[in-house]
Amino acid sequence: MTGAATIAFVGDMIFDVHGNKAAAAGRPELVWGDALPVMQGVDAVFGNMENPVSRSEHRWRRTHKPVCHRSDPATISLLTAANFRFVNLANNHALDFEVEGLMDTIAHLDAAGIAHAGAGRDLAAAIRPARLAVAGTSVGVIAITDNTPAFAAGPGRAGTNYLRIDDDAATLARIAGEVRSLRADGARLVVLSAHWGPNLRAWPSARFQRFARAAIDAGVDIFYGHSAHLLQGVERRGDGLILYDVGDLIDDVWWFKFLPYFLGALFLVDLDDGRVRGLRIVPLELRPGRIVLARGPRAQRVFARLARRSPPGGRRQAGTGALFDHVLPTGAPAVVRP
Repeated sequence: MTGAATIAFVGDMIFDVHGNKAAAAGRPELVWGDALPVMQGVDAVFGNMENPVSRSEHRWRRTHKPVCHRSDPATISLLTAANFRFVNLANNHALDFEVEGLMDTIAHLDAAGIAHAGAGRDLAAAIRPARLAVAGTSVGVIAITDNTPAFAAGPGRAGTNYLRIDDDAATLARIAGEVRSLRADGARLVVLSAHWGPNLRAWPSARFQRFARAAIDAGVDIFYGHSAHLLQGVERRGDGLILYDVGDLIDDVWWFKFLPYFLGALFLVDLDDGRVRGLRIVPLELRPGRIVLARGPRAQRVFARLARRSPPGGRRQAGTGALFDHVLPTGAPAVVRP
């Protein structure tokens, strides 16, 4: 049985000192702030888990890697409190604490009932999509990354589902084949979660844009991009939706001390019978290890940034120039203003 559902797509999460303390105290609101009721009010939250959840002391030393992240296993409780149903593990920190850290993370997620994809104990596990039900809708999630080739899984080798971002025939045939397999398995909604590209880029490259559009054409319903740590644009393509980069959500480590906050957003995708019916934006203010709802001028800056960074062709096709008309059916609500 399927019907109406809303999934919140959120950005990169790096838990450390603040997250560990909030989890130890049993106070998830210290991390999620007044955004917590919004996250609890949707049917599911999907995010990118940027750090292993482990007590392992075995840092990655096979290649030069100056930054390695890790959080205490108790931080899984922060995810369950905020209604996370899926996390991406295909990223450039999955093996920060070696295979032990990755397998600990997977075990903790499994114990909490949080689906995951994009990394595993071997290539077969790393490429395996996640399957879950969201409000009666069967959802399949493919997870890939083009970051850190040294982390790529192989036959008998743990790691990530590494894939060079390209719109060549072989790559697209692989994506289309995975979509067909998920559809045959009953998936009404197919999401492609991609941890792609370099940090701090305001725009996806032309090659990345071609790849995202080709993935939609290959049958993906929602392209869910992350990695830049900055909000990029959104685009409606046919019946599909592209979120080029949803930016940061929680950053407990990497912070520019001269900046009091960053701007982010929750991307609420409304579904009907597995089809994308609308996109609503909840603007966020990101502080070290904590988020709060953005209001007033800061909220307007989020809306303006997303409109400015979304491909202009969509706005021209909509013929109105109104905010996010190019990603929404006529008459659908464009934004949520807390």
